[in-house]
Amino acid sequence: MTREEYVILHQKYLDGTCTPQEKKLLEEYQDQFELLDLPWDSETMGPQEPTKAAIFNRLQEAVGLQETEKRRNYPFLRMAAAIALLLVSVGVYYLFRTQPAGQMAEVKNAPVPATAEVQPGRNKAYLTLADGTVIDLEATANGDLSQHSGFKIIKLDGQLSYLGQEPTAGQAQFNTLSTPHGGQYQITLADGTKVWLNAASSLRFPAAFAGKERMVELTGEAYFEVAKNKAMPFKVKSRGMEVEVLGTHFNLMAYEDETQLRTTLLEGAVKVSNSAGAVTIEPNQEAVLHTSSGSLKVNPVDAQESIAWKNGQFLFHDEDLRSVMRKIARWYDVEVVYEGELGHKSFTGTVSRFEDITDVLNMLELTETVHFKQKGRRLTVMP
Repeated sequence: MTREEYVILHQKYLDGTCTPQEKKLLEEYQDQFELLDLPWDSETMGPQEPTKAAIFNRLQEAVGLQETEKRRNYPFLRMAAAIALLLVSVGVYYLFRTQPAGQMAEVKNAPVPATAEVQPGRNKAYLTLADGTVIDLEATANGDLSQHSGFKIIKLDGQLSYLGQEPTAGQAQFNTLSTPHGGQYQITLADGTKVWLNAASSLRFPAAFAGKERMVELTGEAYFEVAKNKAMPFKVKSRGMEVEVLGTHFNLMAYEDETQLRTTLLEGAVKVSNSAGAVTIEPNQEAVLHTSSGSLKVNPVDAQESIAWKNGQFLFHDEDLRSVMRKIARWYDVEVVYEGELGHKSFTGTVSRFEDITDVLNMLELTETVHFKQKGRRLTVMP
């Protein structure tokens, strides 16, 4: 039985419409969270009935928003009413905080206590020019940063823009935009392509494009809205993989500490290739490169989930605990260590990336499958 089938059956049981056979099947079923007969811990989870009502209301609001905003069509929200009741029985707490459809990832620095040692990420990056000059963008005022022959660089509220497309004489001048842990940034390249860079990432690009193709290099994660130019294809190189497009919207996740590279398409078409072969993907598909084998595989996905980070959210959908913690470590700039036997645990839910880290950890702890101990910037994960 899949988890979705379990949710439906559980709802029928609560409604009193289960057949004897279905009730027997429900009683026999257990999954990795030990869903049945989990006690309610009022001290950590709050009063049962008010908490249940609050979760149910949040999920209903999310479903209502989904019906009118097709761009945020998360499939697992379709059964929110049943899930809301299931949440109470398993102690899993989902925080749904949606934003209006079409709102792009302007990273807004959220207010945090001045004494807080661990803070959410913010607009923070470094720009390295072709001559080796490094500019701390967080410490630099808005306005013109640098001007060279044929182009200039403008900073404005967490965004960079390269203006002017005339190629410089001689060798191309490559710049690099890098975000540390706890930072992200947006840049508009000289051809009009827009790039949102996630935490702990870097983008190497020419200040002005010339020749037969537009080539950039990425480490980490970025979302691209590529300006159309059929005469000059846009290519992204990352960890032995190449993504080629003419004009499209896609997300590329290629962190060094991940065993899979994921290219997720929202609009247009892209070709993903490596030394072993090539695949072409369509919207709501992802190309997954397994680094251990070098194999490429195409999977159907809800592409909006891949850019939740760009819209200021953590979105976990049956996501492995260690994958969840890697995302938290990059965004909050903390060191994560593990203690004890954790086994395989996965989580589903949505929470703002601008919440205090303790709020995010408390959400995960409500599953009663994992606990955390925080000391400064060191975070210990325990069963």
